Amino acid sequence: LLIGNPGNAGLKWETTKSLDAGLDMSIFKGKLTLSFDYYKKNTSDLLMPLPVPAYIGGGNIISNVGEIQNSGLELSLNATPVSNMNFSWTTTLVSSFLKNKVISLGEQKIYYYRSNIGAGLSTQPEFALVPGYGVGSYWGLKYLGTWKSNELETAKLFGNKPGDARYEDVNGDKKINSSDFQIMGNGMPKTSIGWNNTFQYKGFSLNVFIQALMGFDKLNYTYGASIAQSADARQATLSDIKNRFVLGSNENSDIPAFSSSSVNYLQSTRFLEKGDFIRIKNLNLSYDLPADFFKKCSLKIYLGGINLFTFTKYKGIDPESSSSTSGTDLRQGIDYGSYPNAKKLFAGIVLKF
Repeated sequence: LLIGNPGNAGLKWETTKSLDAGLDMSIFKGKLTLSFDYYKKNTSDLLMPLPVPAYIGGGNIISNVGEIQNSGLELSLNATPVSNMNFSWTTTLVSSFLKNKVISLGEQKIYYYRSNIGAGLSTQPEFALVPGYGVGSYWGLKYLGTWKSNELETAKLFGNKPGDARYEDVNGDKKINSSDFQIMGNGMPKTSIGWNNTFQYKGFSLNVFIQALMGFDKLNYTYGASIAQSADARQATLSDIKNRFVLGSNENSDIPAFSSSSVNYLQSTRFLEKGDFIRIKNLNLSYDLPADFFKKCSLKIYLGGINLFTFTKYKGIDPESSSSTSGTDLRQGIDYGSYPNAKKLFAGIVLKF
């Protein structure tokens, strides 16, 4: 007989208090409409699994713990800047700005979430809920570069030598362990923008949709696993490997040397990157033949593409992809070989009788 997780007779629904204020307006005879919405929502009595001590059975018990606050702005603009007999342009801009913060976790100071991505790559849960920080915060070490030759004596205190990876020693005990982990970034976008434009000239029509996400971090496990000294053939995929620390010839590099004394933690700011991007999400060009071209039918020719161009400084293939498959609000942003959004090209003919 196996004992399951204990029940909680005092469990209750989460409680939400919200404030919402909005404004809608239309000017220039409907050619320009604006919508503005401000919201602030506090959710308390959060449903969270809390660990049960092993001496009374272990496992987890679902409990009402803590409070989270979400606030932000949502803006929408619709306009027709140009409209005449031969040419027209209509545009829609939608944007949202989110601020998320954990207010309280009850008696707990921190609550951990493991992503279950890349077995063996992480020594600690990659995500943590901490009062004062947002949901989706990364938990890891602060990377300080490599130990340099003039720091030999200090490096020895940590069991390292020049060229080894160096991390912040938070508690000053000359050891890098779980006590040195801290909040190092957040995987939840703070700003999202969608901009749709349609241009029409006689029989031609061009639609362009631009997407942007900003204000979030990516934990690039793919890059980290490929540049580590145990990566073997995967190192050939990265030009950075040529710039690693080499004693006597390339000692200014902050890419660690291949050393048995160096421990390279993937769960650190070394592999944390800004995920901000702007993407041409959809592009579609079509042409309708004049109505008198065919007497008994109409013909449209079109071509276009999806996810054509992405502008970003992120080193991975796709800043929007994530290896997390569940609990994405709490566990998002880790990229470990995740599939990118597919780039598609298409063309076709529509014939109507």
